Amino acid sequence: MPWEQQLSPLCSQEEIEAYFGRDNVREWADLNNNGNDTEIEERKPCYLQLIDAVAHRRAVRIRYDSFTEGEVLRTKLSPYQVLFSRRSWYVIGRSSIHRETRTFNISRISEMESLEDSYKIPRGFSVERYLGNAWHLIPENGRDSVVEIHFQPMVAKNVAEVGWHKTQETEFQPDGSLLFRAKVSGLAEISWWILGYGDQAEVIRPPALREMVSQRAQRMVERYRTRGATNGEASPEQPRTSKVPDPHIPSLHSKVSRSEKEKKDRVDSRA
Repeated sequence: MPWEQQLSPLCSQEEIEAYFGRDNVREWADLNNNGNDTEIEERKPCYLQLIDAVAHRRAVRIRYDSFTEGEVLRTKLSPYQVLFSRRSWYVIGRSSIHRETRTFNISRISEMESLEDSYKIPRGFSVERYLGNAWHLIPENGRDSVVEIHFQPMVAKNVAEVGWHKTQETEFQPDGSLLFRAKVSGLAEISWWILGYGDQAEVIRPPALREMVSQRAQRMVERYRTRGATNGEASPEQPRTSKVPDPHIPSLHSKVSRSEKEKKDRVDSRA
């Protein structure tokens, strides 16, 4: 059943304001959608239902379109915390099918059902500890990786003036370019950020991240090349350019002109 029809009446405005803070609740629409009222109304029931679930420690069952796993999942979620980050709302909690704490983007939840199952948030749990050194909100298992990226002068200042990560270090080079370093938990999230800078960014290390970005860039080039060929456009390797005559190779026009001149000379010599 869609979550719009499962909105619990238990969560009052006072409880929501107590959980998030009065100012945050009043400004949530502006932060989340920049004036898109339709989208606000579509997401708000899910948002309110999750707040209710956290406040009363009741699990929910969700249908979720997972970007990282590339499929639609159904899982029982014990929500620990709802938070806002980079223009989107997220819920962090224990997922039954993953058997661990996970991050879910609320806009990707298409259905939600409130359950009577209660749960307890593990003692000592904190969002900061859960996220560790994740680039954004999705930490990965395994050891943290030190990443180093070389940014060209065109974007160097833009990168350096923003606090992207709590571990970041920046070092300008004599030519105006920038070396960016950070220690992150997982490589997938930061790889998309790097790709956003196109040919202005190059991964120096680790090799796994360099290979990941390289493969995605190659697939991007192939997609553009294939679509261009389908549309009858020239590929990058074979541009459609007009032929420039080589001055060292006689053209057909010059051969014809030379032949006509020779005929004229023979006629003049007979006269």
